[in-house]
Amino acid sequence: MKSALYNTGYFLKEASRIIGLNRLSSVFSFISTVLILFILAMVVTCWSVSNLLVETIQHEAEISVYLDGSIGTGQVTGLVETIRG
Repeated sequence: MKSALYNTGYFLKEASRIIGLNRLSSVFSFISTVLILFILAMVVTCWSVSNLLVETIQHEAEISVYLDGSIGTGQVTGLVETIRG
């Protein structure tokens, strides 16, 4: 751990030198990294939202049945059992 902290100054100096020498390449690398992370965040967010949407739709699924007025109670019970499976 001590050597890692000891080499931090050297690392920062070399990183600034490389960025200074290859300025355009460094800018494009930074932009591409940010773009990749942004796309990853969008995919994860869309996946999460779609999972929540599917769960919500599954819990709120219902069947609307319009019955004829002349149908009896026994027939209604039979239809309910048929729908439940």
